[in-house]
Amino acid sequence: MSKRNLVLIMTFKTEFLKNASISLSGVKENLSKEDVNCVMELLIAKKAFDCRGGKLVSKVKPDVVNKTTETYKLQ
Repeated sequence: MSKRNLVLIMTFKTEFLKNASISLSGVKENLSKEDVNCVMELLIAKKAFDCRGGKLVSKVKPDVVNKTTETYKLQ
C-alpha cells in the first residue's frame, strides 16, 4: 500500500543574506502559485519566523515535493 504526501518547501532570503527554508506537509494537490505567493509574502510581512540567519526578507522559491511512502507487510 502506498501513501502520498505533498510537502511545500518555501525558501527565503534572510536579512543576513542566508537562505532559510520552511516546510509544510500535507498540502492540497490543487495548491495554486497565487496561494503560495500570498503565504510567503504574509510570513515576511508579519515577521512570523526569526531564523538563525535573521528575519525573512524576500522570497527565493517555493517547491512542492511529492513524497510517496510504500509500506510492505513482513511475513
